[in-house]
Amino acid sequence: MREKKITSIRINPLLWKEIRKHAIDSGTSASKLMEEFLTILLSPYLERGTPSFSDARSDFFWENELLDLNSGALGSIPKQVMGKAIEYISELGKYGPASRRMCERLEREEETCRANLASALCAEIDEVLFETNTTRSLRLALDVIRILTKQSSTDKLLTTDMEHNSTKRLIRLESGLEVHEIPMLSTISKGWDKEKIIELFSSSIDRHTRVVLISHLLYLGGKLPIDEIVEAAKERNHDVLFIVDGAHALGQMSIDVKRMNCDFYGVGVHKYCLGLPALGSLYVNIKYLKGLASASNRDKFPTFDNYAISKTFRTDEELGTINGIAIVAFNEAYNLIYKRYGIEKVEKRIISLAKYFIKSMLENEKTIRVISPLTPDLISGAISMTVKNFSYDKYKKIVDQLESKHKILCKALKRPACIRICLHYFNSEEDVDRFFKALYEEIAII
Repeated sequence: MREKKITSIRINPLLWKEIRKHAIDSGTSASKLMEEFLTILLSPYLERGTPSFSDARSDFFWENELLDLNSGALGSIPKQVMGKAIEYISELGKYGPASRRMCERLEREEETCRANLASALCAEIDEVLFETNTTRSLRLALDVIRILTKQSSTDKLLTTDMEHNSTKRLIRLESGLEVHEIPMLSTISKGWDKEKIIELFSSSIDRHTRVVLISHLLYLGGKLPIDEIVEAAKERNHDVLFIVDGAHALGQMSIDVKRMNCDFYGVGVHKYCLGLPALGSLYVNIKYLKGLASASNRDKFPTFDNYAISKTFRTDEELGTINGIAIVAFNEAYNLIYKRYGIEKVEKRIISLAKYFIKSMLENEKTIRVISPLTPDLISGAISMTVKNFSYDKYKKIVDQLESKHKILCKALKRPACIRICLHYFNSEEDVDRFFKALYEEIAII
């Protein structure tokens, strides 16, 4: 079905009267209010020219002068994504969620979503499972391993001390394995060295290592050389299984789970991918799904709603409740990042901005110290820095002031205490300059 393109619109006079009244009461103009509303509502249907990073800010409906440097926590929602979600909700109200029209649309959207995720991960469609977020996706991976493998009391799970708190809690409570942590924090404090990092993982693998669970992009910034780590680890123990946390990678960089040779790869769609929360996904190597679908394991398939798995592995027609809004929103976010701009161009733009940010930061080494990698092939859009050995409370105060006084969004981290910024395709070199100007102003006050 061809997408409709909007060229004109008529507004009921009574509706326009109410819009004008609301605009006057809120202290803005009716035309400005209507322009902002229609920009969101009609955004998915507007004709667009060649995309340009120089005007990418227009993809968002921000308050004037807002500067978002916090996509690593909860990504901004583009106008196109908001518009598509509103349009879908409108159809739900108009036709009813149980109508044939909406059920058929939801089935199409679900199939498209699975195909989009498979494309983004370089996986097969049947290897994509739905979940509600990244953490639950990683939990699902542990469930699959528990069902398909026999575990002994000497088996261990290898991870690092730099994983997300929710992941660490998940591992501690539900892995069922002895947990060993690689001391990444102390390692990177001496500098980021790719070969040393690979050796650190490889030397930690032994015959008792059953699972390795690590992040592709670390919360402090930078990325791990997953391909080389997996290769080196499996040379030591070819039976070890790799679960990769890709929460910050989707929408920021090209991902190829086959090239990585990992067994599981979990993602969420609301960080760099700019979708809505409450939708995540897990890549599972097809051989494990076939094992789960065998006659002996079919009743053990660790999913609560059958829509989580592809039609190939569903055992009945009951799909449970599908998160249609989040799925529709992700499909539009995918179109924006992967089709309109192109993930390769987005990744290149982010790395370019990251290098500019690091260069600007190194000009003031006496005040600021970068704790993210400086090595070009380990840089990511997330960068963390420390200031004069400040405490977390001071960083939190700075971050609060950056938002309230300067309309700049970033994040204070506790472990280690630092400030993290996350650059995306919609940021610019001017944004970086503005951030540092505001940061130095606040440092001088504290």
